[in-house]
Amino acid sequence: MKSRNITSLCLCTLIGAGFATGRELVTYFVRFGIYGFIGMAVSSLLFSLTIYLILKSPFYDIKELTQSRLPKPAAFLAEKTALIFLVVLYSGMLAASGEVFSLILGLDKNICVLISAMLCLGVIITGASAVSDLSGILFMPMAVVIFITSFALSGKDIGIPPENLLDLRTVASPFIYLSYNMITAAALIITLPKGEKPILPALESGLCIFILTTVLSLPLYIHYGDICSDPLPIAALLSGKGIIEYLYMMFLLAAIFTTAISSGYSAVHHVGGSRFSALVITLGALCLSYMGFTAIVDKVYFISGIMGMLLLWCLIP
Repeated sequence: MKSRNITSLCLCTLIGAGFATGRELVTYFVRFGIYGFIGMAVSSLLFSLTIYLILKSPFYDIKELTQSRLPKPAAFLAEKTALIFLVVLYSGMLAASGEVFSLILGLDKNICVLISAMLCLGVIITGASAVSDLSGILFMPMAVVIFITSFALSGKDIGIPPENLLDLRTVASPFIYLSYNMITAAALIITLPKGEKPILPALESGLCIFILTTVLSLPLYIHYGDICSDPLPIAALLSGKGIIEYLYMMFLLAAIFTTAISSGYSAVHHVGGSRFSALVITLGALCLSYMGFTAIVDKVYFISGIMGMLLLWCLIP
């Protein structure tokens, strides 16, 4: 697989719903003021290092990875926990995509969730090449919308800026941000063919993450006083902004969709990769999705962070 395709796949996996809404950026970086920018740089370097370790590793799934470093009972538990998390995350993204689809198309939310599930299933059963190709197609439009959104929102009067906070939370945030993003990223990236030069896509991914994180964070810094407690800060700032708001909704939908496909494909690959397993996992995720996006995310993000740290430890030589 070409370096550019691997980079696009890594980035589309990492640019999920939390990033697209701006909530993750506020929570882990913006609220710490100028130190948040340092945190973005640190997290980008950590992502580069982790992607490099994954691509350089001799393993092709989470089961092999955990068994290489953990006792058999612990490896079995970690493997099954990772699988459950991926299915639950898949369901959460289906629920979120249904809500966004409903806003854009004006259709019933349940119908939109079903449409999203069918689209995801179609990509997943086609295989890794389809997941990679889709990422390559979506990444550039997503990056362009990030720049347009930042430019459109950064020209207003500055609100109350965040304080420059340097404490334990400031130092820990880049590592926490990495850990709970890594379970989805690692589960997908580890399935890719091992290239001869993993350093190139790793560096490209880290650099792009830093650029996009910084660009989307600028309006959040400028309008921090208005959006610091809003669950969807970027959407709140774009409310009533016409075509730019519509472009952002499409970007948010693409970010959710790529995360759904990444988690769904990783779960299916984990259990054998057959079309039947893809159908079963998608149906299971579809049933879980009716819990609602917020309820699902509230219950799984803590587990995600723990599992992410465990996988990182398994990757360290």
